[in-house]
Amino acid sequence: MAIVELHDRCPWCGGRIDLTLDENAPEDDLLEECPHCGRPIDVQLRLDENGCPIDVEIRRDDGSSG
Repeated sequence: MAIVELHDRCPWCGGRIDLTLDENAPEDDLLEECPHCGRPIDVQLRLDENGCPIDVEIRRDDGSSG
């Protein structure tokens, strides 16, 4: 099982977040909770045709589209 470790900031409160993602998971939006403020964080892991991670996007999950 291949793992992607991500170290970033919460898009809500700016607190440091450390995430461990399984790159074998479906290429879909994952919902994580900020350990500092408890707000939802939308995490999208994009993979190339070989299943290798090429991009990770973190954004607020506020229920709005786009």
